[in-house]
Amino acid sequence: MRRNSDIIERCIDLTLEIVDICKTLKKHHQYEFASQVVRSASSMGANLTEAQVARTKIEFGSINSIALREARETIYWLVVIGRLKIIPVERIDKLRRETSEIANIIAAIVISSKRSKGRGKEIINSH
Repeated sequence: MRRNSDIIERCIDLTLEIVDICKTLKKHHQYEFASQVVRSASSMGANLTEAQVARTKIEFGSINSIALREARETIYWLVVIGRLKIIPVERIDKLRRETSEIANIIAAIVISSKRSKGRGKEIINSH
């Protein structure tokens, strides 16, 4: 459980950093890009949190796969935003690196959950 808390905390910190850069984007009238990157970044942590109460291993893997897709989408939007040259490149690179690290952790969770699918219908949480 501690490991999941750590990754969720990293997602929260990342989301807050992205919200901060979006203030600058909005000042430059880049509302759509700001909206897209906030949605995808915040969805990573939200899905990881939801996966903690998954009822089966299959559901757990599926929800984490969604979080992984959102991480990849966040990286895409950060690349696009970087090309606008509104936010300093160092800041965008830092956010992309953190998002990539989070994506790698989520990918490992997804792979691990696929390996244990043999017992996929088991209930894993009673909530």
